[in-house]
Amino acid sequence: MLTYYCKVFLSNENLMGVINAGSQITMVVVTPIVGHFSYLTTKRNWCYLGSIMIIAGALLIPIFPYSLTVIFLSALIRGA
Repeated sequence: MLTYYCKVFLSNENLMGVINAGSQITMVVVTPIVGHFSYLTTKRNWCYLGSIMIIAGALLIPIFPYSLTVIFLSALIRGA
């Protein structure tokens, strides 16, 4: 999906690597932090939170397909 948006709406497929890197960096930074706060709630609630973040990140791209900032923000949200 990201390749399509980078190619069609942003007219630059090379941005896909930068956007994916932002997502991966967010995941690497947030994962240890969540480990420290995992005792605050149950695994089910953490799964709900993760699902909501993935859905929110996926819904942002079709709403604002021409904005590089929103697409990058969406990747950061999905990575977290």
